[in-house]
Amino acid sequence: MAHVRRANGAPLVFEYDPTAVEAIQLFKPASKMHWGANWSVVTKFAPAQPLAGSAGMWTFRQRMAVPRYQLEVWLKTTGIADLSFAASAVATLRAQEATGPWMHFALHPKLVVDSARWSDGTAISTFKGKDDDDVWVCAPHRLAAGDSAFLTLYYHGDLIDRYANWFFIDPGAAWYPKNQQGGDEAMFDVTFHSPAWYPIASIGERSDSSVDGKVMTTRWVTKRPTPFATFNLGLFKTYHAQFEGAPPLDVMMSEEAHRALRNAMMNAGYMPLEQSHMSEVVAADISNSLKWFHARLRSAVVRPFLRHGNSVFRGVSFPGMIDLSWVTFQNTSLDGFDEFFRAHEVAHQWWGNGVRPATYRDTWMAEGVASFCGLWYLQSLRKGNKEYFKFLDAYVQNIKDNRDGAGATWLGYRDASPERPYGYQAMIYEKGAWIMHMLRMLMLDLNTGERRPLQRDDA
Repeated sequence: MAHVRRANGAPLVFEYDPTAVEAIQLFKPASKMHWGANWSVVTKFAPAQPLAGSAGMWTFRQRMAVPRYQLEVWLKTTGIADLSFAASAVATLRAQEATGPWMHFALHPKLVVDSARWSDGTAISTFKGKDDDDVWVCAPHRLAAGDSAFLTLYYHGDLIDRYANWFFIDPGAAWYPKNQQGGDEAMFDVTFHSPAWYPIASIGERSDSSVDGKVMTTRWVTKRPTPFATFNLGLFKTYHAQFEGAPPLDVMMSEEAHRALRNAMMNAGYMPLEQSHMSEVVAADISNSLKWFHARLRSAVVRPFLRHGNSVFRGVSFPGMIDLSWVTFQNTSLDGFDEFFRAHEVAHQWWGNGVRPATYRDTWMAEGVASFCGLWYLQSLRKGNKEYFKFLDAYVQNIKDNRDGAGATWLGYRDASPERPYGYQAMIYEKGAWIMHMLRMLMLDLNTGERRPLQRDDA
């Protein structure tokens, strides 16, 4: 790493990081007020001769794989009505090249490592800085290429935030030790011990469930590798829906927590509209879009299909499970956004979870294609082109507004900058949708495809 002070111009940091796919990186200062970090990327790229294990990797080149996690989680009520979190994680390690003895993982900043053990039960050293998400584990010896081992990590911490009767778990939180030395796709076998009165949902399929006194034990197992894992629980009311031609849905929503959030917004001067029977409305939209996509995209979807509301203003899609913003449970807007939003997250079961982008440069293949699919579904649902083109026209203006500060679609997250924070949304989600619309028009067959070409009208 080199810190460069220039006679004219701001300082720069040049870095060569052999753990990364794009090992050559150049950074410039960024205002924390606008960016939340000291430095932003100017450029980054792979060496002329790519490092071993770089092909098709997202961030880190493949030095070590973690193909399987066996997790056990204890969630207990505390004296202040919160939930404590403690867990053990058995990670299967496979060295792709000589690595160690220090191995690098990510773990949520609020989680504290209690101890770690090696395959033979030997206690091993760990290091985790306060409020940091980097965890270093020292194996008894350096691993040779082809070696396999099992690492057991015990940890606990204040992972879960509570608002009224709503437990919020960041969907992207590293609540288990995530590999920082290669890919993060893995099989998951997770057992939860939680209060019996809080329904719980997780990725994977629930293979077992039992109640012993006040403790409910559930086990969830994935059927295919995934880089995404999450769970959620609370005072949910579960609405089970089964629509013809679609897999079963369990819609989990905390009405009391939604009411508390709505009251908080009203106290802040906002007046969110409220409609009745929203669990049924959302379930119908999820089921209809799921069935609609399946008829056109033809690939399998993880079952059972679970979804529940969360307290953030965004949606996150995991294999077989979707977190939707609590706002979409308040009402269905007339402009079509809610139907589009729900369908976008359903489309991620194919684009993002089924077909995964190889690297961050291919993110638009998940977000952009999912956005297009959401518009495609909305067009069919509304039986016309008005909303379809209304969204695309708005996207055009956003792309124009951000093109000077952002870059090409294949720059991925780097399209967001302190000068253009909306650049990622405009170039990945919205321009990505336009790319798919363009391909749709180029491939239109008036005889065997759609009955007629799209017209820019309100029909």
